[in-house]
Formats: sequence, C-alpha cells, structure tokens
Amino acid sequence: PAIFNYTVLFTNISIIAPNSVVERSGEYYWIGDGRFFRFAGGQLVEIPNLQNRDWFFGNLNKDYDHLVWGSLNPEFNEIWWFFPFGASSECNHALIFNYEENCWYDTRIDRGAGVYSTIYTKPIWISNKLNPQTKKYDVFLHDTGTAYVDQYNNSFAIPSYFITPDLGFLSSQQPGSPKSGS
Repeated sequence: PAIFNYTVLFTNISIIAPNSVVERSGEYYWIGDGRFFRFAGGQLVEIPNLQNRDWFFGNLNKDYDHLVWGSLNPEFNEIWWFFPFGASSECNHALIFNYEENCWYDTRIDRGAGVYSTIYTKPIWISNKLNPQTKKYDVFLHDTGTAYVDQYNNSFAIPSYFITPDLGFLSSQQPGSPKSGS
C-alpha cells in the first residue's frame, strides 16, 4: 500500500530557489520564473509587481539564483527576498514586498542567511562577508535601535541614502539668461 500520496494542484508554476518560500500565518509566498506567487486557502495567486519586477529579474544573477532566500519581517508587514545582484555570487540586495500596503521596494544589503525569530520578534540575519577583525560572520538582530553595534559594543552610524527621480519646480517665468560682469 502507498504510504504517501500526492495530488498535483497546479501546473506551469515555478520556484526560483527552495529557500525563497516564506510562510506568514498559513500563507506561502515565493518567487517564480518572472513572477511572484502567494498560496493561501487552496488558492494560488500571482502577486503583481509593477514597481520593480523588471529591475529585479533584469539584475538577478541567474547563475546564482538558487541562492535567493526569503525572510519575514512582520513588524513592518514585509517579506524580504535576498538575492545576488549583477555579477555578484553572494546575496547583496533585497527585494521587499509589503503585504499590507501591497507595494514593493528594494535595497542594497549583504545578508547570506537568516530567520525570523518569534523569540526575539525581530529578524536575525547573517552577513555574507567575513568580518576581517573577528574572522567570523556578523549576526544581526535587525530593526533594533538606530546604529550598528558590533560584538564589542562599539556603535557606528548606519549608512543610509535614497534615490529620487529628477525634481523640478514649475514657474510662470522663463529663466533669464546669465548676466556677465561689466
């Protein structure tokens, strides 16, 4: 007799990497080939991404897409997917989906592994770069405080920036020609 049985629920569905699946309250989110998915209550839904879908799939290093991994950050209603950007062979960027706001964003961040911890109620993510002083990989309890604190309790500012489109101001006057000194 068969011990295990299975039923095919859907066909033509893909998954980019086994660690890209993120569970949230019985719902499962993952990245497929060119699409994003959610499975909940027996329903499979493609999650639209008009903000950065083409950017993500255009910059994902396809030779290392099997390294993509996901993590939950429920404090901010987010699912983070870490991936190798461009020519990188390590996960050095993240694609973020805010499931409450139904919006997408991304950031540069070097994280090679991690987990959401219900004990700490914060994500625990591990750097993918070897710390040259300790010869170990740094472990971060994310979203706590406003500084990077190393294992010796030294505090450092976290680099931060954002990119905006070109900004301009409307004026009812034409710009004047530059005046030369006379």
